[in-house]
Amino acid sequence: MERHATLGSFFGLAALLAYQAVLLSGWLGREDRPPSWDQAIHLEIAHDYAERLERGDWKAVLRLGPKPGMPPFPPLYELTLVPWVGRPDAANAVLWANFGWLAAFVVAVWGLGLLYAGPWVGLGAATLVACIPETQWLLRNHLSDLPLAACVALAYWALGASAGFMRWGTSLVAGGLVGAAMLTKWSAWTYLLPMGVLWVRAAGNRLTRWRAIASLGLALALCLPWYAAQLPVLLPRLVDATADQAVPVWHGWAIFSYVRILAAGLDSPFWALALVAVLAPRLKRGRDDGWLIVAWFVVSFVFWTIVPNRQMRFLLPAVAPLALFVPGVFPRAAIALCAWMVFSAANYTFGWVNPVVASAGPGFRLLSTELPAKEDWRIADILGAANARRDPGLPFSNLSLLANDTRFNGPAFHWERKRHGVTAIRLRGINSRYCELSEFVAIKEGSLGPKSVVNQLPEVRLAMLKDGSWFRAGYEQVESFPLPDGTSALLFQRRRRPGAPFKQAVLKVAGLETPQYAARGVTLKFGRWDPRLGAYERVDLAADTLVIRGVEVAGVKARLEGVDLVPVDGPDGLADVRLLRLTRLTLESAAVKAQALAGLIERRAKALVEPTVRLEDTVAVDAKLKGRLRVSAEARLELDERALRARLLRASLGPLPLPASLADLRLPLTPTPELPFELVLPGLTLKGGVLSIP
Repeated sequence: MERHATLGSFFGLAALLAYQAVLLSGWLGREDRPPSWDQAIHLEIAHDYAERLERGDWKAVLRLGPKPGMPPFPPLYELTLVPWVGRPDAANAVLWANFGWLAAFVVAVWGLGLLYAGPWVGLGAATLVACIPETQWLLRNHLSDLPLAACVALAYWALGASAGFMRWGTSLVAGGLVGAAMLTKWSAWTYLLPMGVLWVRAAGNRLTRWRAIASLGLALALCLPWYAAQLPVLLPRLVDATADQAVPVWHGWAIFSYVRILAAGLDSPFWALALVAVLAPRLKRGRDDGWLIVAWFVVSFVFWTIVPNRQMRFLLPAVAPLALFVPGVFPRAAIALCAWMVFSAANYTFGWVNPVVASAGPGFRLLSTELPAKEDWRIADILGAANARRDPGLPFSNLSLLANDTRFNGPAFHWERKRHGVTAIRLRGINSRYCELSEFVAIKEGSLGPKSVVNQLPEVRLAMLKDGSWFRAGYEQVESFPLPDGTSALLFQRRRRPGAPFKQAVLKVAGLETPQYAARGVTLKFGRWDPRLGAYERVDLAADTLVIRGVEVAGVKARLEGVDLVPVDGPDGLADVRLLRLTRLTLESAAVKAQALAGLIERRAKALVEPTVRLEDTVAVDAKLKGRLRVSAEARLELDERALRARLLRASLGPLPLPASLADLRLPLTPTPELPFELVLPGLTLKGGVLSIP
């Protein structure tokens, strides 16, 4: 009977996967929208990997830099997208890689059911995890959480099959899958903590010691090279990302957040049965290691409840235990529940029945939907128009985007730019100086995006577009693009003014004071104005002191070439100067004291307390991390025509020395989107606590 039940369960599993493939195919046939924020970032990373691997650059797997404002992402998920990212329909095509991860997740849950609860419970659990709204949402989005759930579930299945590290093959497979999980997302360890108990036990047992050590060694061998290469960038950015949109666990009812989040992520009938089943979980096989499945959910739930940023996708890798508990505690109700979830999965795509939502108390949600749509947000057209109009005298042209909507945002523009090969247009966001050094600006009318992400963008748009603004003086509208939400995107380009913005040949200003910088004793000597480019051929700048981000720079002398400026007048005359174009900046002299750099570190790295900086042939930094653990590093600055490099000589975290090979910081002197001009430094000297040029 057991054999026939297993065979029937297997055919049911195959039917479940075929059903999911049909649903995904139906969704893709009606979907054509740009990816949203994080989804576009993962697609762009996959595109970067594809380009570098095609050139034979395998080091990119370890050292590909992170996207602005994001931590580095472990590479496994993006590498599985590489075969699809070159296709014209890449955003849809790569979702078949997601289907492969869904299949791995579902098979792993089914396999766990075979080990711990029986074949029919395994099929029921596989059905539940495959059909819940959160899985359906992740199947249709370019995020690494579904692959992580698959790797975690497969690791627990392999560990269970190893009988406590008694079998070599499955012990090594378990270790390999733990390494794969860590190469999918850094947070994988939070779901795998209970496995550590078995590892410690097995390492202390003479019969299982070497299998446990080999398993752990394989896991570390797979994931440590990437983490070692990315550690200097990964650690500080993870601290910031974890607190993103954060609500502390002690604030209000935050401790119960996941009780409410699970109602929508699981669909309420599954959620209601799971709340009861988790209080007295039952696994029919009665194995000695059944506690591992319970601990898998409990530890993950507690950990992610404490973490301030709470989302259902963060708990998906711990949903498999709930799917195993419900059929064990409610065997008859589980049959009806599975039938309901199969319908729910279809309704998610086709929307036959509208969702039923109640927000009172812990919340209640039935039949979530995510309907596909065909919408052209004109991103490729905007990029193409800018590319056709750009200044050919520049190595590339920056385009600043004033919008952060779900389908019309910076990451989506970055992805579309690379997908269409528009290499001469680079993207920048709107910063405190708005759109300086950008030849183009795209501004969305109407809603700029959800209130939680647009911040000050509406006020910035008003300031830029009002009559008489410096933006209106420096830019002109060249095209308009209608968008699917009934608004338009306006494309502006830098004006090529026939006359110079300053009439005098020499301008002297006693002082300039803005929120971004302050300058004293400023002299500007203007060269010839080129009306064809709308720019000065040369401007010589001298300033007694220049304070940028709180850092005082003394004795500044610089030569600016190919430069366009817009004066901003205040009640007492010139108040600011906006820089719109620059091809080369030669910094002839400047000096910065060590104390000024220490102050910058203290302001920018809040976790570092009492930093000190020593400038004497090398740069040495010492500080206390969170006021407790001492952090120190020393680097040598090396200058050539293409970059200023800081080569790490030593580094330590408390008593622990860190490999000097971990970091090689590099400031390019060739144009980049942040500094879209050639930077020339005639020399660099570190002596007597002062960094000076030349």
